[in-house]
Amino acid sequence: KCEESIQVAGFLLMVLSAVELSEGQHAIENNVIDSMTKEQCNDVMKERFNKKGGCKYAETFIIASLQDVNDLCQNVKGIMPGFSKKIFKVVDCTKVKDCVYNGDDSHTKTQLKLECKDNQAVRYVGAKRQI
Repeated sequence: KCEESIQVAGFLLMVLSAVELSEGQHAIENNVIDSMTKEQCNDVMKERFNKKGGCKYAETFIIASLQDVNDLCQNVKGIMPGFSKKIFKVVDCTKVKDCVYNGDDSHTKTQLKLECKDNQAVRYVGAKRQI
């Protein structure tokens, strides 16, 4: 009985870990987009964050492939100790009124800080920006 309980507990732990990773990966996928202009903030925010009737205040989008973002997490566990050496373009979308957003794409030289797990980005933590 005890051995069977341990096997079941191990299986459940494995399933929960996979769910946690996929949820984290999904979270970063919402912030990574292959191409976007500041004029697209209303559409992208509606599609990725405002599906359930709410209006998120602000969000930053990393203009890159998910692979380029995940490459920053090779051999990194947890939050990156510093900012990426690689430079990214980002678009910041900020709510000005009821689900209407202003976009800012002036940060063309942005270094990222991510949270990583299993060599994949799971969460956007912050950025060091230059114009």
